[in-house]
Parts: sequence; C-alpha cells; structure tokens
Amino acid sequence: MVEKWQQVWGELRGALLRQPTCADHPKFPCISTLAQDSVNDILSVAEDRILVRSHRTGNADPIPAASFRAWWNHLQLHGTAALDPNHPNCPRSDRARLVGAIITRCLPTRIEHRDGQLWLRPERELPDLPFPEELPPDFVIEGARRVVTINAYERDSKARLRCIDAHGTRCTICGFSFGEVYGLVAEGVIHVHHLHPLSEVGEAHLLDPVEDLRPVCANCHVVLHLRKEVFKIEDVREFLQQRTSS
Repeated sequence: MVEKWQQVWGELRGALLRQPTCADHPKFPCISTLAQDSVNDILSVAEDRILVRSHRTGNADPIPAASFRAWWNHLQLHGTAALDPNHPNCPRSDRARLVGAIITRCLPTRIEHRDGQLWLRPERELPDLPFPEELPPDFVIEGARRVVTINAYERDSKARLRCIDAHGTRCTICGFSFGEVYGLVAEGVIHVHHLHPLSEVGEAHLLDPVEDLRPVCANCHVVLHLRKEVFKIEDVREFLQQRTSS
C-alpha cells in the first residue's frame, strides 16, 4: 500500500509540473478548482507538500502530502469522495475543491469527476480495442479487420496504467528512469511496448497489460522497432550488453 501511494504521489507531482502555465504569471503552472473555477498557481512541488497561490486572494498556502493521501485512501476504501467540504463523504474539508481538482486533473486514468464527486476508476476495466503503441496522435494502423485511429486519449488508457502498476516506470531493457534523470517534471513518464505487435495480432483483441506490455524508454523503443519484424526485448538487451562488454 505504501509503495502504491508513493507511485501515485510521484505521478501526481510530475503531472502538476506539466500543467499549462499561468497567463498572468507565466513562470508557474496553474490549475483551476472544480465547481468554483478559481485559478491557482503551483509555486513549488516538494516531496512532502505543494505550495499554491490563489488568484482570488493572492495568498500562498501549502497543501501537505498527507491531505492528498487522505483523499487517495478514502477513494480506495469507498470508491467515491465528495468535493463539498460539508458533505459526510468528503475526506478532508481543508481546500477540498482544490485538492479534488488536482487529483482529478493529474490522475485522469485513475480518477474521474462527475456530479460533484470524485470516482475511482476500476483498474481491471479493459478498453474495447487493443491497447496501441506509443505513436503520434491520429496515426492510423491498417491491416486489421477494422482501421483504428490512435489519439492521445487512447494512448493514456487503463491498460498502460496497469502495465506500469505491475512493472514500474523504469525501462525494462536499460533501466533508465526519466524521473531520476530529469526530476519531478518527468516523474512517471515512460513508453509502453507491445510484446506482440498489433500488426501480428491482426484484429481487435483483449490483452493482458501485465503479460503483454512492458515499460521501455524512448531510445530502447526506437531500437525495438528498427526493422519490420520487431526486435524482442532480449535482443535489444543483448545489444547493450555487447557494447558495454566490448
């Protein structure tokens, strides 16, 4: 449970730093609260807290990691959490709508917002179509019984989330971690690779994200696809070992 939370907290902090910058204060990412739609600058993101500044009041307030964890634990236990700080299903009343907005916008594959509530997305829910490779938006795969147009939303699916939950965000081949090298801004960033390419499958199918997908860095992903017959992960790992041992 602790390791799971650490992964979620890392994803959330990394996503915060990738939010759009503020028009009034372009140095900082910003985020709007839910329902009230008031804007807040993200002044800093630390291991134990984030610091936000309200456009409405001008006040800068810290929000501790414990507050986000309370919401996450509540969602794990009950499946929903209310944004209204006076509602009995609200985990913590302090900055409830802002915390809810941050959780929803930074963890879209895990949490959704509707009807004034946050809802935990079921992790075992699979998409109707096979999970696509990490390709540019609007890339089209042909050769199957139907044409599948890939967009950014489909690339960020629950299958990817389940793969990362099982295997982490470190490259399976070379061990590279975007978060370790670039810091929080790249925390949780990783490509996901099909062990069995879609071109070999031939039609829409259900896949097991834990068995059929692996996290790989961008460099190793390019090498895997250097030829028409995709290299195996073991092949690329051997290429690396040959270079380091020579």
